Amino acid sequence: MSALNKILGGSKGMTLLEVMMAVAVLGILILFASQMTAASSRIGSENARLVQMVELAQAEAERIRACYEAGQNITPVDNRDFNINYVPRLDDINYNGTFLKITVGDGRSKYDLVLWLPPKD
Repeated sequence: MSALNKILGGSKGMTLLEVMMAVAVLGILILFASQMTAASSRIGSENARLVQMVELAQAEAERIRACYEAGQNITPVDNRDFNINYVPRLDDINYNGTFLKITVGDGRSKYDLVLWLPPKD
């Protein structure tokens, strides 16, 4: 046992101060990791909402284009998760060619998509 005491420098264990410092460092590391996890989760959910808005705007643009090309009336879609606005209004689209701006938003963020509807032959 005397060889072990020589290696450890005669120490019989850790002091209370050393234990408290180790616990403090460990606590700081755990706090940092939990904050990073929370931030990552928040960013992931925000990105999921943005992807939903982009997909909805693109689907709406394709629906409007199909109705326009078929000569059907274009009616606004009702979506309870997102607000969808059209500029110009859908009933003001002329058949000489027009740009249509589709805005999809949820109050916190929005996505704009511009659609060109060519002149009708």
